[in-house]
Amino acid sequence: MIGTITAGPTLAGDPDAIRTAGRNWRTAAMACAAAAAQVSAVAVVDGFLGDEAGIWEQRLGPQTSELLSTLATARDIVGGALVAYADALEDCQQELRSLAVHRIEAANAIDRWSDTPTATPDLVDSARQTMHDLDARAAAIHARHAAGARACCVQIDRATAMSPSRVAGVQPGLNRVRDVGGGAGRFHQSSNAVIAGFALTHPAQTSAIGPFLTTDNPRDAESDSDSRESAPRPWIDPTLQAAYRDRFYNACLGTKTGTTRVGDTTDMLCGVQADAIVESRENILVGLRTYPLALTQEEVYGLDDALADGWDLFTTFMFSGCKTGGSIGACIFDIASAPIPFAKGAKAVKVVVEVVDDGADVVKAGEKAAGAGKAADDAADATRTHPKPDEPSGTDTRNLSENGAPRPPEAQPPMTAEAARAWNENLTDQLAPGGTPIGAQGSRPEIRELPGGVPAAQDMFSRLAARGRVVENSSERTRVELPGGGWIQYRTKMTKSGDVPVTIDVKIPGFTLVGRLKFQP
Repeated sequence: MIGTITAGPTLAGDPDAIRTAGRNWRTAAMACAAAAAQVSAVAVVDGFLGDEAGIWEQRLGPQTSELLSTLATARDIVGGALVAYADALEDCQQELRSLAVHRIEAANAIDRWSDTPTATPDLVDSARQTMHDLDARAAAIHARHAAGARACCVQIDRATAMSPSRVAGVQPGLNRVRDVGGGAGRFHQSSNAVIAGFALTHPAQTSAIGPFLTTDNPRDAESDSDSRESAPRPWIDPTLQAAYRDRFYNACLGTKTGTTRVGDTTDMLCGVQADAIVESRENILVGLRTYPLALTQEEVYGLDDALADGWDLFTTFMFSGCKTGGSIGACIFDIASAPIPFAKGAKAVKVVVEVVDDGADVVKAGEKAAGAGKAADDAADATRTHPKPDEPSGTDTRNLSENGAPRPPEAQPPMTAEAARAWNENLTDQLAPGGTPIGAQGSRPEIRELPGGVPAAQDMFSRLAARGRVVENSSERTRVELPGGGWIQYRTKMTKSGDVPVTIDVKIPGFTLVGRLKFQP
């Protein structure tokens, strides 16, 4: 997606995916330019004689070459616009992440000085001014992002004007405007030149890059006034959307602990999150990773049948435990997001057996789950927050490395690329729920300090590394490669922090809020 403009602390959108799409369009542009040159050369090839040669030379050759050149130019325009937008979006996202950290610090300062009887009003006012300045900077970043999005769409509209219908003799079939990717969001009047010709000649590439170009056109209202396209219909009934918004808002409030209440910042944060989640069906499915019980099973069925089938299976097998070793919420998403094509019957059960414990335990757990109403309520309570670092769930000492790090199971069920990516996103949600890093800031924003010492570190590592693969194991460190890329490292030898018994190093692609966890004794 091209990104969602919101008033909140984050910007949606995947810069890498958008950048890749832009490069694909540019590759297609080069192919068209090369083809145009080859077509032009056909008219002067020796031995190309007869009536067909005359028709080609007089009409088809020049027109076809001109069409291909037009397609090449239009595709290059779109590719350049997408790459430029991806760079701008990435810069805005990085700046907003940094501002979010500083805003939390400012809010904590307001709390601290407000609760200190001896504090002077100047200290409180200074902290409030800092927060105000940060909000102003965030608004400026959002404005810069909006300008970048509009500039991208201006270039898309420029490519639209280069329609193949402007080339005489081109068949009417190319005049149709085709949506890219489908779905609720769309580019405004996707270019005939870019879409129609490209879809005909490069169906595989069109299929691959189409979904990344699905978005609403954030142009100014004045330029929309002459558009013949009617406004897109809401993706969901507004009343139902409001109800879903309240569910996610309340789920967020139930998990935010230790966040300042000055100026209702917790309420504001959860409100912004809930607003962003219900903007689209895709956002809701992402929001369920953080707040898995915000919606009922029936409501999830209305969004995604396969995902809801996973929910249904979880309610049957929820007491067997997951190989993730993490919270019930993580287990829900791990099972529900497993690849279950038309998930019914034996196929679905097979996937669950691969994700949870062995088949015998699953059957036994399913029988136990049948009438366990109170246990289900307890499990639901457990999903409202991840276990606190100072409340370890208990580590099996028989499965510890030499340095004390819990070892993940050697035999892991296979994961698709999508499931691996979802697992990494689940880890980032645990490390920075709602975009707020856990623990207290250390010497740098990405260094976080937590209490609990070795037991807390073991519990945290067992959850973070549960689906990984051990690539290094020694008396000083254990490094686990994550299924979606990156790694987690349990380290007992520190060069600078001799009083810290355990450090967990974190390297997850695209995640910079937390890079190191120091567990104080």
